[in-house]
Amino acid sequence: MKNKLFLFIFVIFFFSLVSSADVETLGRFKQNTDVELTQICSNCSYVNISSINYPNRSVITSEVVMTKSGVTYNYTLDSTYTDSIGRYIVCGYGDPDGTIDTWCYDFYINGTGREDPSGIVSALFIVSFLIVMFLFVWLFVYSMGHAIKKDFDIIDLGFDFGIYFMLFSLFILQQQYMGNPMMDSLLNVFVYVGTFTHILFPSIFFFISMFRASTDRTQSIMSGGMR
Repeated sequence: MKNKLFLFIFVIFFFSLVSSADVETLGRFKQNTDVELTQICSNCSYVNISSINYPNRSVITSEVVMTKSGVTYNYTLDSTYTDSIGRYIVCGYGDPDGTIDTWCYDFYINGTGREDPSGIVSALFIVSFLIVMFLFVWLFVYSMGHAIKKDFDIIDLGFDFGIYFMLFSLFILQQQYMGNPMMDSLLNVFVYVGTFTHILFPSIFFFISMFRASTDRTQSIMSGGMR
């Protein structure tokens, strides 16, 4: 019984290796960009794509004739078909030495076109995002309080500018490395809002406070001179 179980596990493992070996990968590409699909065959009179599948297995297109250039056959998958993030599968066939042969490979679409970040990096990014968001909201409330009192000074202005540029740095990091579309949209909104709440408005608050302080000093000097 144990021998049969071992043989069964070995057969499953063997076929999984064969299956993974049959499907090669073309690499990773950025979302919503063209993907150049290629196949090399030096002794084929034609190479066709039989199917291209989305990550959810639905078919994008089928029975496509690839364009020949030397020993390389090409087909450009338009960017309108690369909006879904995940693994795409391309299968086709050709006639090396007059004998029909099939092939398959995959490629991956993500937000950056680079390797996906590790779990630790993703976790650190999320923690950093939550901290920055907390400071972003807290500083806005803090700034409004000082704006009402008209004692908004250069240190307050520096805090607002600082948290905005931290947020903007996260936005750049997200676009260039993390590649999460939902996070990208969220950060884009906060960067836009922060232009007003942490750059424009604090600058106005600062100048109003400086003007009030200058006016108070002038009045104080004039009052002292009148005595």
